[in-house]
Amino acid sequence: MSMLLALSLSGIFLILSILHLYWGFGGKWALASTLPTTGSGETVLNPTPFHCFFVAGGLMLFGMAPLIKVGLLSVKLPAWISAYSLWVITTLFFFRAIGDFRYVGFFKKIRDTNFGRLDTFLYAPLSFIIALVALLIQVVSD
Repeated sequence: MSMLLALSLSGIFLILSILHLYWGFGGKWALASTLPTTGSGETVLNPTPFHCFFVAGGLMLFGMAPLIKVGLLSVKLPAWISAYSLWVITTLFFFRAIGDFRYVGFFKKIRDTNFGRLDTFLYAPLSFIIALVALLIQVVSD
């Protein structure tokens, strides 16, 4: 079961990474609906291509962590990276799901925007699922 969870989580990270690469290279599809906005429609974040590439790289590395943990990928890393990487992923995505209490997450105040609705029904739940699956892989594989 942990191998199926690891493959699924890695697949999610791969898709998200490819999407960020697409945006980094100038793609516009779905970009506007993934950026938080104020109640008046002003974008809160204005990522540059560098930011998109940076996030894409991080997501690719995150996608490797579950595969390494369950033994599907063998990479020489310091032991602490293998031991704690899924804990880091769990923590980051759990806090992303909770949010900043303003624009993102389950407890956001600004909900009546395109991003706010998508965050409520897709982005925050996906973040919580990612955190939960990373935690399950960590606990089952130890």
